[in-house]
Amino acid sequence: DEDFMIGMFSGAVSAGATTPLDCIKTRMMCSAASSPSLKVACRSIWADGGARAFFTGMGPRAVSNGINTAVFFAFYEAIQKMMNKQNKQLEAASS
Repeated sequence: DEDFMIGMFSGAVSAGATTPLDCIKTRMMCSAASSPSLKVACRSIWADGGARAFFTGMGPRAVSNGINTAVFFAFYEAIQKMMNKQNKQLEAASS
């Protein structure tokens, strides 16, 4: 279904684009006891592997978010179509 594919694509792209932010957030959460800063988290990730380290886990994250978003889009569109059909039936019955 088109809705499923559009959801899969948009979820995967958005997950891939925000992976560096997720890596920074995860690094900050893992070192929460030492009151981490954004700057320290970025330096730590860079030290672990340069720019490539900011994209660690991008593949699995994109697949997971792609599936989740695809299911959401498909259900949303199916429910919307069902409600539109029901509204048309109610309007026809009342006229």
